[in-house]
Amino acid sequence: MKPVLLLLIVAGLVLGPGYWIQAKFYSGDLAQTLDFKAGEAGRLDSGGFVLSADMRPAGLILKAQGSFAPNMDESQPPADRYLAQVYLDGRPFREVELRLAVKSVSDSNPAFVERLLWLEAVTPGEYRVVLTPRAAPKISLDRVRLEVRAGIREPDGRVVAAGLAMLILGALALFLG
Repeated sequence: MKPVLLLLIVAGLVLGPGYWIQAKFYSGDLAQTLDFKAGEAGRLDSGGFVLSADMRPAGLILKAQGSFAPNMDESQPPADRYLAQVYLDGRPFREVELRLAVKSVSDSNPAFVERLLWLEAVTPGEYRVVLTPRAAPKISLDRVRLEVRAGIREPDGRVVAAGLAMLILGALALFLG
């Protein structure tokens, strides 16, 4: 019985969280990768990139490597807030609040992956993303990239729910049995 329950847990992990992460961050085709450049007042600028209507649905994924001094209080791991401003043809298009945080100070070289924007319908034009820290950052961002993905898909909630149910049932049966 134990191998069946372990198989149920593994299948639940794959269908639930695994499928959700794959669809949110890795589905579709990688259209372009841009490195952010440092600007004034701690701002980071992606530079311009073009989106066309045939790329729909499109997504903007922020990937960053960071570092901080590990001699911080373990009960208060560092977290920074950013405002991501998306411009279309030089005009403000969307704003997204972003929080980059670590769970433990032992992770002094964290990697972040955040989905900034999902566009079901793409307005053709030249886009640009500017990241502005809300306060002096505690985590120094060493390498910040923007992935532009075309043809992405949203995860099917029914598949995610079924995976989570399998995971919970398998774990409960394993621990109670």
